[in-house]
Amino acid sequence: MNARTTKSLKMVLAAVVLIVTGAGVAWLLDTRNEPARRALSSSGPAAPKLERPASSERVLETTRRNLPRKLPPIAETPSPAPAVKTTAPPVEPPPSPPAPPQASPAPRQKEPIQDPLARAALSLVGKDDEAEVIWLAAINNPDLPANERKDLIEDLNEDGFADPRHLTAEDLPLIQKRILLIEELAPDALDEVNAAAFAEAHKDLLQMLARAAQQ
Repeated sequence: MNARTTKSLKMVLAAVVLIVTGAGVAWLLDTRNEPARRALSSSGPAAPKLERPASSERVLETTRRNLPRKLPPIAETPSPAPAVKTTAPPVEPPPSPPAPPQASPAPRQKEPIQDPLARAALSLVGKDDEAEVIWLAAINNPDLPANERKDLIEDLNEDGFADPRHLTAEDLPLIQKRILLIEELAPDALDEVNAAAFAEAHKDLLQMLARAAQQ
């Protein structure tokens, strides 16, 4: 190793020793000054206290005074009333319309007269012999309807009289002649229809005879 190299090495070592020595002194000094730093920080001037502006104090005081002493009670919302169930009255059905009046049965219409000549001769029975012959032929005709024969016999109490309801003494001769004619013909009646008609006519003529005799 030459002299120059040796000199350089010594200079480096000296520098390192110097640095190490300075660092140790600095550490030592810092360790000693730590309590003083703490005392300084604890006894130092107090931090400035923030004060509330006077205007803010007045605003707060006014607000406090304006506040109500007692809060108004909270109004309770009334609960809805329970729904009342109403029962609708039963709907009565409308009265049924009255039944239309039943029409009375129409009177039975008589069959057309098949022997109008005998019907015309009826009013002259007991007064005219020729009319009596025509009438006799009709009531004994089996081809003539039974109802028509029945009417020709029973109507001896009506046809030929001026007013069958108001008889007079003048009606007595005709009533007597017809009674005798019926008593003569009834035993030989054509059938039961004629026999019943003779009996009915005879009864009515006897009643007419009694009324006319009283006039």
